[in-house]
Amino acid sequence: MTYGSVVSDSSFYLCFLSDIKRPNVLLSIITSPFFDFVIGPIILREVGKSDSFNRIATELKANIRVFDYFAYGEIVRPFFSIDEVEVGEHEVVVVSYILHSRGLLYRSILDDDQPRRFLERELPAILPNLTGTIGFVELCTVKHKLFSKSECIELLEQIRTSRFRISNRIVDEAIERIGAACPDNC
Repeated sequence: MTYGSVVSDSSFYLCFLSDIKRPNVLLSIITSPFFDFVIGPIILREVGKSDSFNRIATELKANIRVFDYFAYGEIVRPFFSIDEVEVGEHEVVVVSYILHSRGLLYRSILDDDQPRRFLERELPAILPNLTGTIGFVELCTVKHKLFSKSECIELLEQIRTSRFRISNRIVDEAIERIGAACPDNC
């Protein structure tokens, strides 16, 4: 059962491809029957620069829908500079808005504060669908059972100690919620 579309910034993909070097985990999320991953061409270009991308490019592209039917960066031009419009996080904002307005958005994964603040200020209706990489891994474990409790905690600890920019507080709070939701195991 597909819950709907998931739109993510490049940091989500790069977390698994480059930071913790576990592309198999990314594939298990992308290929699950619960999600319809949508990616914009800017983010696809950013993700394609990862050394690990070529190892899974065929399978990844087969399971992700590229959203590129018009120059949607123009929609946010009044709010951002030209340089900002050409960054993937702003692409996520626009694609999320379009999918949300059509009732197709399940989750937007954004780790950068600036686009998150923009959504809070300008598009608050999307906030219930907004999460970060850590929150999405938590969702994959608690709701969708893609990972066991121990697998998820191990994954979160790997992310914590990697180059991925995340605070210890966010990881600790996610582990605490997972422990409460899965007292024995998910």
